[in-house]
Amino acid sequence: MARLHPDRFGMASQEEKLSVADQAAAVTDAYSELKQPHRRASHLLELLGVALTEGDNGSLLGPPFLMEIMELREELEALGANPNEGRLAELRTRNRTQLDALSSELALAFASSQLDDARRLTAQLQYLQRIHQEIDSQTPAA
Repeated sequence: MARLHPDRFGMASQEEKLSVADQAAAVTDAYSELKQPHRRASHLLELLGVALTEGDNGSLLGPPFLMEIMELREELEALGANPNEGRLAELRTRNRTQLDALSSELALAFASSQLDDARRLTAQLQYLQRIHQEIDSQTPAA
């Protein structure tokens, strides 16, 4: 991004400024995508030719994991009607612990070229990231 900073192109032509602005936007978008573990893992799987598809999730994750997610969503929906900051904090902590553990497992799966495991862990990570977002959306601003 430092090489694409607008101050470096103050004397450039309008065409060059537009080109640099487009490149900077692409770098920003890529960074935003890659800084999120589940999106980074999905991208790596795509590059390796084993991308996740929506239809894969059920067969990859299995009923116990999907049931856990469904129960969490139901609890979050119930909490939306009756906010309980203490319970939301507990759920956030538990979810963060699961996200961190999955991220570590995922790194090992990629490092050892265990792509089936990487696909499963990426799908799990996506679901837990959605739970994280749901918890955040219900948490009052400090």
